[in-house]
Amino acid sequence: MHMMNVKKHFLLLLIGGALSLQLSAQQATADFKKVNEAYQKATSLSMDVGYKLFANYTSASPFESSNGKYIKQNNNYYSELLGIVTVQNAKHKITINQEQKSLILTNPQDAGKSPSPVMLDSMLTLCSKIEFTDLGEGRKLYKLHFATVENFEYDRIDIEIGNNWLLSKLVFFYRKAVILDETNKSLQKEKPRLEITYSSINTQPAISAELFSEKKYIIQSGKSYKAAPAYADYRFLNLKPAQK
Repeated sequence: MHMMNVKKHFLLLLIGGALSLQLSAQQATADFKKVNEAYQKATSLSMDVGYKLFANYTSASPFESSNGKYIKQNNNYYSELLGIVTVQNAKHKITINQEQKSLILTNPQDAGKSPSPVMLDSMLTLCSKIEFTDLGEGRKLYKLHFATVENFEYDRIDIEIGNNWLLSKLVFFYRKAVILDETNKSLQKEKPRLEITYSSINTQPAISAELFSEKKYIIQSGKSYKAAPAYADYRFLNLKPAQK
């Protein structure tokens, strides 16, 4: 091919690629806005949460997996995953780490956002490439690439959106190669992959108010708190500001 034609072809690829990224970014921005709005409108919400950690990008069998749940009603919520239970109501947020046997008490925080660990809007400003796939039946898949972004934790994040505009799956492709089990000397460093799934989503669940009660976990005496008898052997940490 003539050199001039090569340059022209390369320029067209650059222009086409930039246009595609711009259109994908605009579409993703609009869709992610709808996702955020869907979570904000869902004053009540319950879902099952799945967690699978894989040794590398392509492995089929997870290195570890866990199933949990997330239940929200207004600013109250209950979550349970990987041995960590979090309960929040109007007065308190309580985090129980069953493996470390610790109980942490803090003030409540805003629970109006997605239960996912991803801030969708901020991800778009960082990614170097966006791929979009229409999965049919109102479901969408975005693949956000960060391979050329310096000092970023992931090479790619896949975001699957359900037909209700709530997240159904997140996949994180970690950039740094690690050994997941350091006790196994035969393993080599690999880049892990983390999959989080959201299923059995219900925006009108029947929720008992007792689910968000702190009485099962802490006891208040005047202005002081202590762990309830069931957690008496847990390390208790009160991070609430001192009451005057």
